[in-house]
Order: sequence, then C-alpha cells, then structure tokens
Amino acid sequence: MNLRGWQNRRTARSDRWKRENDAPRLRDEVPQLEALRLNLEEFSGGHRVVGTSRIQHVVVAQASSRFEIPCGDSKCEDGGHDLTREALQQLRAGREAFNGSSVCSGRVGERPCERTLEYAFQAKYQR
Repeated sequence: MNLRGWQNRRTARSDRWKRENDAPRLRDEVPQLEALRLNLEEFSGGHRVVGTSRIQHVVVAQASSRFEIPCGDSKCEDGGHDLTREALQQLRAGREAFNGSSVCSGRVGERPCERTLEYAFQAKYQR
C-alpha cells in the first residue's frame, strides 16, 4: 500500500473513532442490556477468509451505540460495515440473538471490494 493509502486508512480510522465517541452510549440506548457478544467472520468470493473469525465482547457500560466494523482487506479503501441501524433495532426489541451479513461498501482499486461480513449478535438483558 502506498503512502496515500496509509493516510486514507488512518483518516478513516480516526473518523470512525470520532463517530463512536460522539454517539450516545449503548447503555443509554438500550438500558436493559446487560451483556453483548459479536461473532464476526469475513468471506470473499463465497469463501471464508482465513484469520478473520473473531469474537468481540462489548463492555455495555462504556460502549458506543455505533457498530461500525472496518473491512479486513488491507487494500480496501473507504470500506467497512455499518451494522448500527440493524443492531439497535434488534437490541431495542429485546432480541437475544440475531445474525446477518453485510457487503463491504469500499473499493479495491477500481472495483468494488465485495468482501462480506457474516455477523451474529448474542445479547443478555436484565429481567
């Protein structure tokens, strides 16, 4: 990746962090939420991308209400997955488990990135 590419990724990361910091806290958006875990894995061309499977445990008391996941492809520019709307809708409805997929919004060179993120949320609520 050239210098311009690194600068673009650094700027995108800083912008994402600012959006997360400026967003309401998750505990304020879903007060009954006690615990949250995300299972994430990326696919390209229908095949699992080795090394992209991960579990994220969310610290609900401190977490942002934004759920933006960057694309794992180092060559992808302006990409990522914004799961915020779907996640908040499901969490506010009290769903304990939900999953889905998101196609990256970025590009690799002149073509769309097309890397897909498969996600599964598992939530625990205060009763």
